[in-house]
Amino acid sequence: MYAINLSPIQKFPSVANVDVLIIGGTSQAVSFALSAKKQGRSVYLVAPRAYLGEDICAAYRFWPEQATGNSLSQTTIP
Repeated sequence: MYAINLSPIQKFPSVANVDVLIIGGTSQAVSFALSAKKQGRSVYLVAPRAYLGEDICAAYRFWPEQATGNSLSQTTIP
């Protein structure tokens, strides 16, 4: 028999006290965040990229052909 020690969630550090935590920056996550906010909930959305809608933007490459001002400025995106 194995025992599992589950710590209470209160022991985790908290960045914000909110009603809804959304992890992900897809268009569905943004839609859910807006829906929750319209219902009066406080929302905190955590996304892995600097922009939202990653499922659309990344798939269709909605960014300039050549990045400027960073290490990618010498790289041309096909």
